[in-house]
Order: sequence, then structure tokens, then C-alpha cells
Amino acid sequence: MAPSTIIEDDWNLTCFELQQEDLKEYDYNIWFILGCFIGIVLMSITLVTYMIIPNFRNVRGYKICFLLFGMIAIYCAHLAMNLRTTLIPCQAQGYFYAYAVVFSVFWLNVLCFDCFALFRSSEANSVEKNRFAYTCLYGWGGPAALALFSFYMERATTVDPNYKPNFSTWACFYHSNKTAEFLYYFLPLLVLMISGLLFLIVGALRARTLRQVPRNVVRFDRSIDHKRFSFTSRLFMAVTIACVLDISSWVGHGVHWIYWLSSVYVYILAIVIFLLCMCNSEVKQWFVKKCC
Repeated sequence: MAPSTIIEDDWNLTCFELQQEDLKEYDYNIWFILGCFIGIVLMSITLVTYMIIPNFRNVRGYKICFLLFGMIAIYCAHLAMNLRTTLIPCQAQGYFYAYAVVFSVFWLNVLCFDCFALFRSSEANSVEKNRFAYTCLYGWGGPAALALFSFYMERATTVDPNYKPNFSTWACFYHSNKTAEFLYYFLPLLVLMISGLLFLIVGALRARTLRQVPRNVVRFDRSIDHKRFSFTSRLFMAVTIACVLDISSWVGHGVHWIYWLSSVYVYILAIVIFLLCMCNSEVKQWFVKKCC
């Protein structure tokens, strides 16, 4: 759920004053708060499951865990914003929410790149290359660099107010500044989602080419790679719907049903990711083995 608007000058107001204004506009919503709790619980269960199962204690499993960690952070940020708590400053809530979303999409982008790399040649690519350190630098360092840049732009005295991020008010009362919202939030998301889509398309084309190779020429079983590609594609589609609704609620500001649909889908997304991660053969086999 994207913030609908941004206040122009929040530094002259206290956190309490901002949130009192916010309550006049939106009030508490018990259903959104309940959705946050459900999202946190489902993502936490999935994260713990993937950390326990031995088959996921590898590079690919760690990447999925990082994505789940980002999703937990998103729902924690949503919970704080929906509770209108004054214990956490608006500035901290805004930055935490914005870059929890960016962090999650960064790691989704990493999974999409893995699908691109899986079918780069006729040789097996199921075994991860020695690039995990670079992946971590990208997945953790990219969001951190964006956050630091945004914070610098926020505090710089020579920057036009229209080009300041103003994430500090995303958890409180809003006034519109579409330029800042696009530059510091939606533009990075669009770049990551478009690049992820391109990775999947190229990966799918390469997989199709390899399928046409005669069976007696293929040296490796690609079934595991195809399962990984299918999982990532469905995960990408689920997150893409959330991003499209997010952007739609931003573009169509004032259209309440779009904003409501975007907000509700954020919590539906937790259920979708939970089912995608838990309803696969590796998880099922592990549970059957433990229960039987």
C-alpha cells in the first residue's frame, strides 16, 4: 500500500500532532491491524520452516529467507502505521516502511536473475556459482545505499523542497508531493520489477531452447531448474499485482476503491506467498518424513 500523499513541512510539527491529524483523516482500522498480524505470523512461520528444513540451507534458501525477512518488515511497518503509535517517530516509520518494500523487491529481483542464470548454457546450473557474496552486496547494499541517499537529500539545505523524499510523514498526515514519491519510491520499484520481468522472459526463452535439444544430447536433468523457475515466476506475478495496485492507488489518488483494493491485497499477498512457499514438494516431503 503506497502512501497516498506527503506533508510539505513536517519538521515543525511533533510526532503526536501529526498523528492526531492522521487520526482525524483515517481513524483506526481494526481489519488492517488484524491483517498485519496475520501477515507477520504467516511470513514468520514460512521463514522458520525454511530455516529448519535442511534442503533450504543453501544459497537459494538463504535468498528466499531474505525475501521473507523483508516481507515481515513490511507487515511490521504496516502494523505500526495502522496503530498510529507515537512510540516510534514518523520519520523512522516512513523510512522503515519504504525501504522494507525496496529490500523485498531487491531480493525478488535476485531470484529472477537466478532464473536468468539457470538456463544460460547447456550445462547444469543448479549448483550455485561463487557469487553469493556479490548477491548479498546487491541485495543488502542496494536498499541501504538508497536509504542513505534519501536521508542525505532529506537533510540537505540546498535541495528544492519538491525533491526531498519526505518519507518522515508516510506514517502520519499527508499532503501531495508526487515528484518526491516517484523519484525515491516508485522509480526504484519500477526499475527492479521491469528488470526482473526481463530476466524471467530471457530465462523462459532459454529454457524453451534447451527443451528442443534431443534427450540423448542433454547431459543433466533440468526438472529441478524448471521447478525453481515456476516458483519464482508465480512469486513474481503475485508481487507484481501488488506493485501495480500500489502505483494505481498513487496515480488515481482520491479514488477510494483503488486505494482500498491496494491496501487489502497487501494482506492477501501474505497468504499467497505462504501457500507458494509451503505447498511445494520439498516442504511436503520434509513434513511427511517428520510426521511419519
